[in-house]
Amino acid sequence: ITANEIILREKGTITGSLKGKVVSISGRFDGDLVCENLTVTQSGAIDGDVQANALSIDLGAEIMGSISRVR
Repeated sequence: ITANEIILREKGTITGSLKGKVVSISGRFDGDLVCENLTVTQSGAIDGDVQANALSIDLGAEIMGSISRVR
């Protein structure tokens, strides 16, 4: 999925690749993610590799995988 803004709500799930300018994860995401600004809320979970220039992770959020800066 490629879009300017991607919002994954609390009960939502996505498996695959995401590319966007602003991404907010409150549900479950499995795959690779590339974005400018990423927010992972308390209910959010990511299993995969993340590339982001700005990152906000709430207490309770889960990220399994690598995190690196977009080049």
